[in-house]
Amino acid sequence: MPETPPEADGLVRHPPPYPTESLFGYVLRLAEENGYTTPSSVLALIGIKKTQLKNRHLRLRRLARIAHRESCELARIAYVCNASGQYCLVGHPVGRYELP
Repeated sequence: MPETPPEADGLVRHPPPYPTESLFGYVLRLAEENGYTTPSSVLALIGIKKTQLKNRHLRLRRLARIAHRESCELARIAYVCNASGQYCLVGHPVGRYELP
């Protein structure tokens, strides 16, 4: 687990992601666990504005830092799982139209 003091990121709670949870579901749960009403507050901590979410890419290293997780742990639940940009969900390829 990365050694980052809790006061460095503003988050008090750092739950691990569930194996079947999507990355955006994890961000939502991370926000709720820390008392935020929307995930926008967590996204702001990693430098992402609400309008930038259309491409479904999050800055995994920054998110891992504030969540006190390893990047590879978050990459397992991310939609894009390979270099060619193939979307995956829970390790299975899916079409972009099938994602929320």
